[in-house]
Amino acid sequence: MKKILCFSTLLATVLFASSCGNKKQTPEVDLAAQAALTEALTHELDSIINIVNDMYYMPFFTQIRTGQISLTPQEKKVLPEYLLPLSKAKTLQTLEEKNIAMVIYIADRGIMKLYAQSLEEYDAVIMQLAAETNAQNFIKNGLEADLTNPKASEMLAARIKNQYRIESENGTSNLYVARVLTLFTENMYLLAQNPDKFLAGFSDEDAVNIAHRLAVVSELATKIGLIYPEMKGLDEGFKTLNPISNVKTQKELVDAIKATTPQITALRNSLLK
Repeated sequence: MKKILCFSTLLATVLFASSCGNKKQTPEVDLAAQAALTEALTHELDSIINIVNDMYYMPFFTQIRTGQISLTPQEKKVLPEYLLPLSKAKTLQTLEEKNIAMVIYIADRGIMKLYAQSLEEYDAVIMQLAAETNAQNFIKNGLEADLTNPKASEMLAARIKNQYRIESENGTSNLYVARVLTLFTENMYLLAQNPDKFLAGFSDEDAVNIAHRLAVVSELATKIGLIYPEMKGLDEGFKTLNPISNVKTQKELVDAIKATTPQITALRNSLLK
């Protein structure tokens, strides 16, 4: 298991540099300390993103796309009421809201596919939001990815890393990180709706991987909150899911998700207020 790099020493050094000596610091010193902290955090953010980029798709959605998870004709008659309404897209005001909603719709699209529903309306809304957040090519490739191709994961990972590079250069890495956190949260929220069925195809190794993902995204939420104040506080929501971080088997994962469903739901609902 890859380790998450620790940044506490860098953080302590920067904070010490900004607070030592006279209590009244000049603006230049404060700005220099903040710049050093931001640079240190950005390097840590890059390290975590490299880990996250190798864990894009959960087995659940791969299994839906490849037909390993299916519903009976009777089950398909009752459409889920827990998905984000497509009408919500018309009320979104900020770029950040549109970015988050786009990812939620992408995850929810997988559930609609499971219910054998038309995806045209979902695709139209998703691509409209993707255009408004300047991510249309990346999102389009993700929606059309052929997961039955043995090289699909490798190809997707390359596109993901390239997208992060582009957004870092454009100064919009906060949008990228928000998508990562949102995708994990919505995935967990969807799994919590029917864990016995949706997690049936998970192995013990998959369960451990989910626990590791939670640790990674929790760390990511902490880092991004320090760099972008508007995203501060998300890490507290992920901490409420701690029981999941200790699972070792598929059964433990099912039990942990059932036990933390209220917390998962609260975290998901906090994404779009």
